[in-house]
Amino acid sequence: MLLDGSLPVLAQWRAQDTYDSATDHADAIAIVLQLTRQTDSRRIETIRTYLHGICGELLGFAAEDLDGGDTLIALGMTSLGITRIRTRIEADFMIRLDAGVVWQDIGFAELAVELLRAVLRSPLWANAATLERLAAEIADLSDEDVARELGANPA
Repeated sequence: MLLDGSLPVLAQWRAQDTYDSATDHADAIAIVLQLTRQTDSRRIETIRTYLHGICGELLGFAAEDLDGGDTLIALGMTSLGITRIRTRIEADFMIRLDAGVVWQDIGFAELAVELLRAVLRSPLWANAATLERLAAEIADLSDEDVARELGANPA
């Protein structure tokens, strides 16, 4: 079955599935800037949307699977899956999540609350005004100016 390609695939790794920290940090910065303009109730929805995305991307969970109120373990997440989620969150937002909290039998909603708390204590949040100013300055630059500032040759 392996030789003729008919063996069912249970798991698969592809090179394009690797983590791109530069892109993901940029996405996290955009999320933090978005949070600065939102009410408290809308902030948790933004974080939940982010978590839906990474749980879907990393583990294949659909949003409706996550919103039922079950704990992550009851949903079928393994310790490896929870570790992947935690590692991704920490890398994206450049924060540390309390391992004790994450390894409790935590639900998706509780994870979203914990992540929001961590983001609101993070250096990204503390420096959101500076990030906003830098993002505006970069947006005003031409592609050639950005390439020159980065020391690259424009294509």
